[in-house]
Amino acid sequence: MKPAPTPGPGPGKCETLTLAYDPGKGYEASAFVVGQIAESELGCEVVYRKTTSRQAWRLVARGRADAYLDAYGNEDLRARLARRKGPVTVVGPNGVRGGVDFLIPAFMYELGLQTSRDLGDVTRVGWGSTPPLISTLPELLPLAEAAVASLGLEYEVLDYTAIDSTATMSDLFTLPISDNTRKLPNVYLVVGPRSLLAVDPGRQVVDLPDSAASECAPDAASTLCSLSDFTYIKIVST
Repeated sequence: MKPAPTPGPGPGKCETLTLAYDPGKGYEASAFVVGQIAESELGCEVVYRKTTSRQAWRLVARGRADAYLDAYGNEDLRARLARRKGPVTVVGPNGVRGGVDFLIPAFMYELGLQTSRDLGDVTRVGWGSTPPLISTLPELLPLAEAAVASLGLEYEVLDYTAIDSTATMSDLFTLPISDNTRKLPNVYLVVGPRSLLAVDPGRQVVDLPDSAASECAPDAASTLCSLSDFTYIKIVST
């Protein structure tokens, strides 16, 4: 599919506009809001492509998507694709702040798991006979492993797609709540807008120090190797 042409001064000039979005990053709704505006104000025929944060750069670069509203942490891809006269143009920040934290069932917080320093006290915070582990998705596995090493934890790191191959980051946001109902101990490493990384009934947040990512080495599947807050950016097909 060819990239959409630059819209003219009035409606009916846009033809087809393909918007890529990652449903696991909390930005799906915004993509559809942009699509509605493009349809009503510019006369575009909007097509939505569900993808991942990393794959979105390639879709835009190849002209299979015209814009992506949730790109972060891919400095290697940005350097290759958003270079001078490259296939991708970085439009700029969209004003949404993102971050990375642990999410846990509320009962573990009540037992004393309130900071990253408490993770090592596995008996007190409710693991019982369950081997302690941190669950996340492939894009955050190197970051989780670096945090375990930095904090000196005897935790396993689990790729949650081994349990549910269709899991997205939004699933990891809701799992602590169901775990809390069943009193099932779990720790999830998640990334998303700061507005979503918040305490909810049945779920608590455990902050991680930025230094816990010091040994993180990205791999082909990872999209983020930092625990510092970041700004979501917009990219479009050049």
